[in-house]
Amino acid sequence: MWSNNVSLDIHASPEKIFEYLIDFSRHAEWSSNVKEIKLVRGKLGEVGAKYEALEDIPRPMTTHARIIEVRPPPLRQSQSGALIGWEATDYRVFRTQWRLRIQPRDDVDAVVSHVSMRVTFYPLNFFANLILYLFRVPRVEHENRASLMKIKEIVERQT
Repeated sequence: MWSNNVSLDIHASPEKIFEYLIDFSRHAEWSSNVKEIKLVRGKLGEVGAKYEALEDIPRPMTTHARIIEVRPPPLRQSQSGALIGWEATDYRVFRTQWRLRIQPRDDVDAVVSHVSMRVTFYPLNFFANLILYLFRVPRVEHENRASLMKIKEIVERQT
C-alpha cells in the first residue's frame, strides 16, 4: 500500500465546493482518466451509493466506485472540515481509497483540499501489479494536482 496527498487553495466557500463534489456523477468533469460515470445503486452522493465508470488510464477499462464517507461542511468554524471518501476498484488488479477534505483556513473564502490515496493491489497478477507500480504510481501526484486544478477552475467560475 502507498498513499499520496496533494493540496490546493480554492477561493470558494466550503459549501460551494462540497455541493459540486458530492454530485459524483460530475466526476468525469474533473478527473483526467474518468471519461464517463453513472450511478448504478443507491442515492447520489450518499454513503453506499455505487457508480460504474469508464476510464482510459492505464488502459480503457470499467471500474466501480462506492461512496464510503460523507461529512458536509460544519456549521461552526471550530469543527473539522468537510469530507468525501470513496473506494474504486476493477475487482481484478487494484482497490483504491480516495478522500477529498475541504478545510476552511483563516481567511474565510480560502479552502485547502487534500487528496489521499491508498492502493491495495490484488495479488492475482504479478505483472499487472508491476506495471501499475512502475507506470501509474509515478503519475498519481501529477494527476491529483490536475484534478484539483480543474475543480478549482470549475468551482471558482461558478461563484
